[in-house]
Amino acid sequence: PPRSTLFPYTTLFRSVILNQTYFNLAIVILTIILVFILYAKGLGKNNPPTYTVEQAIALGENEHIEFKETYAWNVREMRKDLDLRFETLKAIAGFSNKDGGQVFIGIKDDLTVPGIERDLQCVSSRDSFGLNIVDTISEYLGRSIMTGCSISYSEYNGKTVCTIKVPKSKE
Repeated sequence: PPRSTLFPYTTLFRSVILNQTYFNLAIVILTIILVFILYAKGLGKNNPPTYTVEQAIALGENEHIEFKETYAWNVREMRKDLDLRFETLKAIAGFSNKDGGQVFIGIKDDLTVPGIERDLQCVSSRDSFGLNIVDTISEYLGRSIMTGCSISYSEYNGKTVCTIKVPKSKE
């Protein structure tokens, strides 16, 4: 066939290849944007490890583990002391502002475990103890920090330990 007859097909072929190149470039750009968004939201970074009471005691306090003997019970004066809650709040704020971590209430710095039984004497139940923690975190640190936290209980040598898991803040 004459050269002039092939020319329209050559132009069509070139435009298809050019369109395919633009399509591939758009896919690459969208992928980069998606990865950036996921990283910015913190989904690209793992949460800190989760420790059991046994593991935490074996490791001791570190950048992800904090021990509090009580939440609101003054052991020196043997009475309820709501100001002590701020010690726990400081630890939660610190973990939230860094890489996250766990606060273990009912474990002393010397690694003995008196449990939270003294704190539980001040409230009607373990559930109301947990609700008090939730309310205090929400009131003083904000609801956004509280929604990321989780509270759990475990038994260790017949004593109850409260664990507050604190993720790294997204803000």
